[in-house]
Amino acid sequence: MVKIAEFIEAPNSGGNWPKVLLVVHDTEGREVDGGARGVVAYWNRARTGSTQYVVDAKEIIQAVRETAYAWAAGTTANRWGIHIEHVGYASQGAAGWADAYSTAELNLSAALFAELAAKYGIPIRRLSVAQIQHAVKTGNPADGGICGHADISAAFPGETTHTDPGPAFPWKRFIGLVRAAATPPPPAPKPKRVTLLERARE
Repeated sequence: MVKIAEFIEAPNSGGNWPKVLLVVHDTEGREVDGGARGVVAYWNRARTGSTQYVVDAKEIIQAVRETAYAWAAGTTANRWGIHIEHVGYASQGAAGWADAYSTAELNLSAALFAELAAKYGIPIRRLSVAQIQHAVKTGNPADGGICGHADISAAFPGETTHTDPGPAFPWKRFIGLVRAAATPPPPAPKPKRVTLLERARE
């Protein structure tokens, strides 16, 4: 089970909704230790914005109940999505998502995404805009998957305009990490039993 460092509930949430989307966000904040806690603290001071989880390089902070409505990405996606923030910027390039901080962050996040996908029956796949719209229309988790805030902006024009996690976000690598985290390791080989006759022959 993925370790959640703390549940610091943000006031900007509520209700109980079915979930078909797992949505990737970035915080538009510097890669620093304690970055996840800093974001949640800001939400609680300013009473603006919230997501279910915030991830940095060292820990995961929960800020909203998984089935609640977070203030994350417009009315539709807030109802149907579980939203996960990652400390960093949408403008950071491929190198930015490959540095030591982001590598540790994405590994932590991948384990969380894998656990959420299994818990809610959501496939581990990146959704197109049309697939996002279809998943919301049917409300069936089996039609859902993983997407970014930018994909939500394209799927539901007028509800949100954010472009995170940015054009350089390593989608292929991240989906691979999520799938790897969801795959149980092979069982350890059983020790070979040696009979008395075999020992005598040695």
